[in-house]
Amino acid sequence: MAEPVEKPGTKKTIPRPVLLFVGKGILLFIVWKLAYIGLFRPGRVLDDPLTTTVGVLTTKCLNVTSGADRYTVRKIADTASADMGGTIGKSMEIYRDGGPTLKVADPCNGLELMVLYAGFLVCYPGPARRKLSFVAAGWLLIMGVNILRCMLLVLIFVHSRKYLDFSHHFFFTLVVYALIFWLWWLFTRRASFPDRAAADRPRANL
Repeated sequence: MAEPVEKPGTKKTIPRPVLLFVGKGILLFIVWKLAYIGLFRPGRVLDDPLTTTVGVLTTKCLNVTSGADRYTVRKIADTASADMGGTIGKSMEIYRDGGPTLKVADPCNGLELMVLYAGFLVCYPGPARRKLSFVAAGWLLIMGVNILRCMLLVLIFVHSRKYLDFSHHFFFTLVVYALIFWLWWLFTRRASFPDRAAADRPRANL
């Protein structure tokens, strides 16, 4: 079978909508990081309420599902971030019958995942109303899955501690990212980059 021959003087270029999508993504990432490092992280404007909510809801769900065990939560100073050159923040430490189990720190509250998820939808073409509905539903799902993740990590710590590192660093991370990619796939099923050739095609006057 003969292969198609390209016309002389033509070259393949990246479509403009794709370049625009990538450019928006890079710009949004830079703006977010500057805003987070310069404004939000020092005062924990976003992290504090989110970390507190995850810790409290995780504890309540554990009490509902764990029978005779009694779980409580307490906000404590988190010096681990300071040891790595950061600022001293607050973590939500969860206790089982008065004994400490695990703590929910700011990196565990799901904020970065929510921003990553929403940033893709903002940059991708599509109606604003549909984007808002996907962002709202996605954030609720990410929050719910993160609370479930924290619950299971506490239970693994209590009952099967040897599986804790694998579950924390690999398994649950894979599950959360799989959820995000699935939500992105659902959104892109009915949204696509505009057809440049169709856009440039002359239209008949009615």
